[in-house]
Amino acid sequence: MTGISAIVTAYDRVEQTLATLRVIQNCVPAPDEILVHVDANQIACENAIRDAFPGVRILRSEEQVGPGGGRNKLVEAAQCEFVASFDDDSYPIDSDYFARALRIFEKFPEASLICAAVYHAGESIGLDERSAQWTADFSGGACIFRRKAFLAAGGYVPLPVAYGMCEALRSRQVYWAERDETCDGLRFRQFLEIEPGEKVLLVDDILRTGSKMMDLKKLVESRGGEVVAIAVLIHQPEPGAATFGTLPFYSLAHFDATYYKDTKSCDLCEKGVPVEKTWV
Repeated sequence: MTGISAIVTAYDRVEQTLATLRVIQNCVPAPDEILVHVDANQIACENAIRDAFPGVRILRSEEQVGPGGGRNKLVEAAQCEFVASFDDDSYPIDSDYFARALRIFEKFPEASLICAAVYHAGESIGLDERSAQWTADFSGGACIFRRKAFLAAGGYVPLPVAYGMCEALRSRQVYWAERDETCDGLRFRQFLEIEPGEKVLLVDDILRTGSKMMDLKKLVESRGGEVVAIAVLIHQPEPGAATFGTLPFYSLAHFDATYYKDTKSCDLCEKGVPVEKTWV
């Protein structure tokens, strides 16, 4: 039917999921229907959603299919021509989000999907510019699909995270770690559980102090994984950088940078040579 369905992929972050559903439901106008996929048999999450939002349709997978696999099931089950996709912690900023989406599809009838601007926690929200441009990529947690086009394309590869990265690294699985706001360490993103004894390669873009890589190594080992090697794109070690013993270490580029404690100890500074900032 003509209209717009809202879909949400969920796992075990119950409070974030409920908060997202509240925002979606309070949009004006609200979507024609809301569907949630609960991954990996997380019954507690399903029950919490059912109690708080009895009108929401819930799909639950006993096996872990990840957000991509969940979206495949949700889009197939959706009844509307357009499907707005969200993660369990992403939600519309504009209350007329769904009305705007429909107007854009009317203006661009050849578009298979439209994607929204994404703002993360702590970022400044830009001005409300009502403009659109063609793009080659999108975030699955902030886009609206034309359902017919999504189904014709075959949907997502059902992996827990980053299937593009899996293909690039030719790995069986990618475990994605992020900073834990509740403590000083790292945590795995949702949908991820390392199998005890699993052999893991640690990968990052750049290593300077090595503190993040050391935290990641501790996280993997605390879950029963075995770190077998470390790889980075750029190795630019600072004085006192962490070392990893006999673990194999690989880098595509190595820079030996010189560090000075102050301007007086720097010959170039003493000669008045201006500082040049370069991002790598």
